Amino acid sequence: MAKIVNYFKEFILADLFRYEESTRLQVFLKAFFISHLGFRLSFWYRIANYFYINKNVFLYRLFRLYFNRKSRKFGIDIPCETEIGPGLYMPHPIEIIINANTKIGKNCNIHQDVTIGESPKGRYKGSPSLGSNIYIGPGAKIFGKINIGDSVAIGANCVVNKDVPKSAVVVGIPFKIISYNGSDGYVRRIIHS
Repeated sequence: MAKIVNYFKEFILADLFRYEESTRLQVFLKAFFISHLGFRLSFWYRIANYFYINKNVFLYRLFRLYFNRKSRKFGIDIPCETEIGPGLYMPHPIEIIINANTKIGKNCNIHQDVTIGESPKGRYKGSPSLGSNIYIGPGAKIFGKINIGDSVAIGANCVVNKDVPKSAVVVGIPFKIISYNGSDGYVRRIIHS
């Protein structure tokens, strides 16, 4: 029981904090039932992910089925095996696709119509790894076995298919670095470990 309580505190409450800057029960209930669809979906993802990590096949499949049923209505495809750090923030959770082998650090903002996918062949064959405190703007596409450094801001409709250094701000198709001001100001209410 202590294990699931610790997971709840580390991941689910960190996600809640990104929306409300509070983890009180009243705030949790309001965010879950009324205010934030993104939080509600991340909650069900976290529960399924917990049982996946702890190899409880029956409960994993049960919660994965429930999460998939809820998320597909909004065009969201996030496999419950995907490794996503605490503090996930999806303000407009519509049409978000993330490959199962993607790794995402803590405090990640993912906006609508984002794809984080695998490249099936070539030099960058594989799936991306994203650092912490990342901002991903609406419509961005990130793919291939690439590394996105900490505190990166990825602009709307940007296509990222190569490594991006820490604190870079990238825009365009294909992307170009326009500054090293990072995601500060875009990623608010971050959690610290």
